[in-house]
Amino acid sequence: MLLILHSTLVMWLGWRMTPTQDEIAHLPAGLAIWRLGRTDLYSVNPPLVRGLAASPLLLMPHDEDWTPLTHNQLGPRREWAVGAAFIQANGRRSWWLFTLARWVCLPWTLLGGWIVWQWSRDVWSDAIALVPLALWCCSPNIIGYAALITPDIPAITALLLAAWQYRHWLDQPRWGRAVCAGLALGLAWLTKSQWLILLPIWLLLWLRQCWHSSDSSPRPAATQILFLLLIGWSVLCLGFGGRGVGQPLGELKFYSQQLSGDALTSGNRLQGTLPGNCPNPVPRDFLLGIDLQMRDFELGRPCYLLGTWREQGVWWFYLFGLAVKVPVGIWLLTACGLWSVLRSPDERRRVESFLPLLLPAIAVFVVASWQTSLHVYVRYVFCVLPVMYLFSASAWHWAMERKGRGLQVGLAALTLLAVGEGLAQSPHALSFFNIASGGPTRGARLLHDANVDWGQNLREVEEWLERYPARRPVTLAWPGLYPVAWVGLPIPTTPVNQLTPGWHLISSFNLHAAHGGYRLYRDLSPVGTVGANVFIYHVPPVSDATGGKSSSPSTHAD
Repeated sequence: MLLILHSTLVMWLGWRMTPTQDEIAHLPAGLAIWRLGRTDLYSVNPPLVRGLAASPLLLMPHDEDWTPLTHNQLGPRREWAVGAAFIQANGRRSWWLFTLARWVCLPWTLLGGWIVWQWSRDVWSDAIALVPLALWCCSPNIIGYAALITPDIPAITALLLAAWQYRHWLDQPRWGRAVCAGLALGLAWLTKSQWLILLPIWLLLWLRQCWHSSDSSPRPAATQILFLLLIGWSVLCLGFGGRGVGQPLGELKFYSQQLSGDALTSGNRLQGTLPGNCPNPVPRDFLLGIDLQMRDFELGRPCYLLGTWREQGVWWFYLFGLAVKVPVGIWLLTACGLWSVLRSPDERRRVESFLPLLLPAIAVFVVASWQTSLHVYVRYVFCVLPVMYLFSASAWHWAMERKGRGLQVGLAALTLLAVGEGLAQSPHALSFFNIASGGPTRGARLLHDANVDWGQNLREVEEWLERYPARRPVTLAWPGLYPVAWVGLPIPTTPVNQLTPGWHLISSFNLHAAHGGYRLYRDLSPVGTVGANVFIYHVPPVSDATGGKSSSPSTHAD
């Protein structure tokens, strides 16, 4: 029932939300894999997720425009221009195409929820396993991003699958389990390149298991771990069609300063050196995608935090982001779980089985916090969410073992709080902020961009325009990469740096944008909202503002 509820919410949001900023580039980049055999578009992410998401388009009528691929002046990140061209070519029909692509991605989140449930069953019991499953299925962060074609939830699921299979192999090192772990490892690498961090972590866990081996816990053979790593590498290469594997490193074209040798132009500092003659061990576009990520970190982006723009982030950005984006009930359950692990040796032993999941999640969180040049999206550390859900299960098991009636009632109340808080904001899952932070309408004062507003509310804007035809003239400021007229919304853009008479729909993204073009509206009180993050402002005519009767209605929400 929980997975059915989860599926319903994800599919509904997949239809309800209009294409978000990154999705606009992801879908045609995935289509390019099928049509052009290219994996270089959006190469900062491996091709598996976008390729699967684009598969329904092979059966659906649509138009394609690959002209931007011929524009060399666009540089290495041409997917954004290709995405805009795709929207322009398909117009309003593109909304339905994105919906189909999103629905194809539904199995990712269902698999993730099932693994959380099954792993909890292995460690605790059937009843306890329902707790982390409920937290997964009702989490606004899981629901919101599972409804998109971005690789955030698939990457978490792939980590869960790989960690779970590797745990099985460590416990019972057989060749069959080594094959399963290797396949899962390759799948993880095809969803997010950050899971390369699994390589050293798995080797460390293997050494730990060898050190603690006994008759009941045999030592995993070195040949088996080498075999499973070889399988993972093979899956990675197959996912890219083997393109560029074995090519001399000196022949590649890099863009990061570390590998190109120049901060402004492309190049290859390995040319003419011994490493430059070495064969590339991974697919070309996989390595070049990592290079482009390094370039993004070098260029950096301003960080918006607590209503202030900073040149770069702070070490506690992601900790704060999770503090306001995760339901309060889950935080309290996690705290109880940590307490149970500290108090109970039995719980510590059980939680140790999650080390293949816990260590990568911690490593990603630490590395992301350390890279203060690119503190933008809290979703980058959502891999810690299943860890929090599993600690919540530990709290429940400890309470059941102690047979403390009051403790069980308290945990039940926290679980209901976590589930209820998440579901209450489910129509606006991407904009979720917990009750302690003031909810979604106050989120724009805390964080920015995809944490609040990713351009997902155009359908609600259209409904508002139809519901209030008398509220004209009206303008719109939203964070899209294309004119809204392309999808059938003939509404002009709100002028910047001035207040003009009429109705103005200002998205929180634009309201708090770094360029400050809409800062004048921050001094006004919105008369309502569209969705959770598009604020409605009414500027009366000059005669009304200077002494006449204001025409602004007493509307508080729309």
